Amino acid sequence: TFGGKDAEAATFERNTTYADGRYSFVGSPVASNASITGSDLGNIVFSYDETADYGIDGIARWKNAASDQLTVGIGYAQAFQEMISFAGVANSGTVTVDVTHTTGAATLSANRGWNLVSNPYPAAIEADEFLQLAGAGSNDNTNDQVIDGAIYLWDDGGSDEARGNNGDYLTWKAVG
Repeated sequence: TFGGKDAEAATFERNTTYADGRYSFVGSPVASNASITGSDLGNIVFSYDETADYGIDGIARWKNAASDQLTVGIGYAQAFQEMISFAGVANSGTVTVDVTHTTGAATLSANRGWNLVSNPYPAAIEADEFLQLAGAGSNDNTNDQVIDGAIYLWDDGGSDEARGNNGDYLTWKAVG
């Protein structure tokens, strides 16, 4: 049984595909606790802070998260560690993630509202169901934060050789 009062701890492994310096976006499939930190993801770990000023190149939004406690549903960028193990009680049920959409003169509108979230479960989730529950085209979203009808999946095309760019994302929409 996953989750609930009778849940038992288990170990879940994730293969990020890369151990050579390319980045993967990952999140924890187990309940948060102080012993699960960014260092469990490898030596190079970043979180994304949409509320920070974008700056000249957006780098200021990436924060070192090596010592941060991992938050369920939040995504992290990591490199140089292919196999990642998570030990704990599997997440189950509804997981709510607060997202932000910062406004202000210092932030270009095209650079607002991007949040790095992750699959909080040990199994795959249906993208179209996620979009529906996240409020894309429905009234299910209670935070007035609307997913724009698409998810963007990182497909690292060589960040070990040069900085990645927006072309490294695959776009999935409910229409196919």
